[in-house]
Amino acid sequence: RTFARGYRDCRVAIHKVLLDSHRPGLLSVERSFMCTNRETGLSGMDDDWALGEVVDVGGDAAGSGNLSLRYCRVYFDVESSCQERNKSTGAKFGWDMPNVVNV
Repeated sequence: RTFARGYRDCRVAIHKVLLDSHRPGLLSVERSFMCTNRETGLSGMDDDWALGEVVDVGGDAAGSGNLSLRYCRVYFDVESSCQERNKSTGAKFGWDMPNVVNV
């Protein structure tokens, strides 16, 4: 929600998703992230990696799981990005959410 206030025209192109076969909730995503900075008007594309963990927070009687993103960390080159470092890190990516553990 906070991120959306600072950026518009956001698009993500997923290139590769890697899953850990020993710890199935862990994942990494290679992607291209495109957006326009509302304040500066600068548009750009970042090639980045998002690392995360999903956890089952309970399902229904039919056995359907309810997955939630517990941890997410995104790595991108702040020197070439149209994103501003102070608007694109920390809580802006969600690791101030309940049940989130930094590892």
